[in-house]
Amino acid sequence: MANLPQNINLVVLYDLYIHKKWDIYFPEEKISNRPHVNVLNDDTDLYDSLTDNHEDVALVAILSRHHLDKLTEKNIPKIARNFLEKISEGVENTGIITNVIDGRPVFQHRTCAEYFSARWLYDHKLASQTFLRGHMFLLG
Repeated sequence: MANLPQNINLVVLYDLYIHKKWDIYFPEEKISNRPHVNVLNDDTDLYDSLTDNHEDVALVAILSRHHLDKLTEKNIPKIARNFLEKISEGVENTGIITNVIDGRPVFQHRTCAEYFSARWLYDHKLASQTFLRGHMFLLG
């Protein structure tokens, strides 16, 4: 079992969980080649793509269509739809999303969807300020 950091919070726990899922998802043959610089770059790019896709899909799971339309990033539903198709076809399988029902993802734990949504909002904090103000303070 990995040693946990002394100062731990929910974000750290979810980061560790997602990294563990990534290690399970990642092909064994590439793990043996990780010291190679290009493989390390590929690994980082693939991990970033995985988390970006899960963030977009999580927004679809958590937010209503009305709220999605208020975000400045208008391509989220399309990106999410493409990723969900890959999950439905069995092309993507990280174990974080267990099913797709009526075009909406079913996360292994709802809190994972909340974590990825929060990551997206944090990573896009400048673009989502208006949305956050309206959603948090006006509840609309």
